[in-house]
Amino acid sequence: MRTSCTSSFPPPRHRQCTRTKGVRVLVATGLLTIAVGCGDHTITTAAPGTSQFQLSTTRLCPLVPARDAKLGSTFPQPPPVKVFGTDLGWTYELNGTITMLFGDSWQRIDICPLQSSDDSLATLSIPGNDWSGYRAQASLPDAGCPQLTFALDDQGTAFAPIELTRWDGVPVPLGPNQTPVAAFHDGQREWGVFIVAGGQTCPRADATSGAPCPSTLSAQAADLLCGFVGVQPLCLDPTSTKQGGGTQAYYLHFAERVGPTAYVSRAMFLTNKYLNITGRAVRAFDPSDPSHSDYRPGTGALLLWGRPGFDELNHDGEAPPYFMYLPLPFEISGDRIVFEPRYLREVTGGIPVFTSNQAEATPLYTGEFQPVNHAALSYLADFGRWIMIYGGNAVDFVNVDGTAGDNQPVPGAMHARFAAQPWGPWTDPVPILTNDQMAQDLVCGKQAPPGCLPAPNPRIRPACIEANDPHGGGALYGANIIDAMTRTSQAENSNGPAVDIFWNVSTWHPYGVVLVKTHIER
Repeated sequence: MRTSCTSSFPPPRHRQCTRTKGVRVLVATGLLTIAVGCGDHTITTAAPGTSQFQLSTTRLCPLVPARDAKLGSTFPQPPPVKVFGTDLGWTYELNGTITMLFGDSWQRIDICPLQSSDDSLATLSIPGNDWSGYRAQASLPDAGCPQLTFALDDQGTAFAPIELTRWDGVPVPLGPNQTPVAAFHDGQREWGVFIVAGGQTCPRADATSGAPCPSTLSAQAADLLCGFVGVQPLCLDPTSTKQGGGTQAYYLHFAERVGPTAYVSRAMFLTNKYLNITGRAVRAFDPSDPSHSDYRPGTGALLLWGRPGFDELNHDGEAPPYFMYLPLPFEISGDRIVFEPRYLREVTGGIPVFTSNQAEATPLYTGEFQPVNHAALSYLADFGRWIMIYGGNAVDFVNVDGTAGDNQPVPGAMHARFAAQPWGPWTDPVPILTNDQMAQDLVCGKQAPPGCLPAPNPRIRPACIEANDPHGGGALYGANIIDAMTRTSQAENSNGPAVDIFWNVSTWHPYGVVLVKTHIER
């Protein structure tokens, strides 16, 4: 389930359009031209950079459709048993198999149990060269989508939830809104990163005096200060771009996979600036000389981008990205890992300067739109550029003032930025996937693109989601790039190199995950 994203925007104005191929974007020096949908709507704005890219995105198929009411209310399901609905889906590849960690997951639609752990895990095989999705210029039949195999419980009748415990055996609940936020392997072990609610309390006297936070569970907590969120004494980061309650710090668990769905936390990281985290394991990273780095997928270093939130619905400040890194493979120390992040403080003469104090970390840029939601980053070796995909919108029932997405280039769309180095400078955001393209995967709500879905009948989890949001619709969020499926492609409109990336995006209502392809050429 979405960790924090909570809003929407006023219904957009729509034009008549019958062509659904997608968004075609030209990213050029000093000028950005965007052709959206039918190609009859153009946006021009500044875009820093020295390279020119053309982007074209095609919606392929639902990995998790969340549409079949009969299947969703049948228990047990006929094999193969799958989840009915879920979101997110963070991936890594190992020995030809892609593992995906999903957020809050539903086995059925007719009841709404609150479970102490409700996240799920699935695998899929990298499609062979004959898979039609590699060449697709339009949506595939659902049967043409790569098939997920979910880890199941002992009875084989439902998904086996991800179970997280600390190194000392203390269980860590992964109920609603406590989810995986990243996944990777370090060449020796498989890992998931999980965000949990609550944060870290402080003695009231320490909150009153602004004393350093307790650091028993996380050494990095010593960089933060005790303070108050309302009347609660909690750990805060007063150096965050957020203000007020938005400065609260939360725990991230870096957890080793020790069974099919069992994880043991080997480090707890109390943070605000990096609570909305995403990462990429790369072959090599040389912080003293970036020219010696190799950003292709590997196991030499873990690069991490974090943000101090997912949206700005409380009007408590923006959530731009921050950067940090960790060496790989992790050094094991007893039942924990040596966890010593290095945070980007500044870039001087093209060389990054790092610090061991998260309070000294500075954002990669400011003036960010909202909501940012989760971000996906991947290195495109053919171009020597990083791509960041993020944005979308927030759910209808918390769209109190209708401002979510109002400062995005295309409200509610997923957007992309590019950079030569992981810290930037990053180009301005451009839309890469719009609601119009995804209408067949979105229930009509405050966002009502032509062709959106009617409200489901029977209603989905009527005692849960729809009780709170009876008229709510879909929204895009939760981008994840599947690095193992990235392919060098044939240029369509230029003589330069071309790449196809495959990524998944969540839709909220229906509560599903959809696979898309973006063609990029210079």
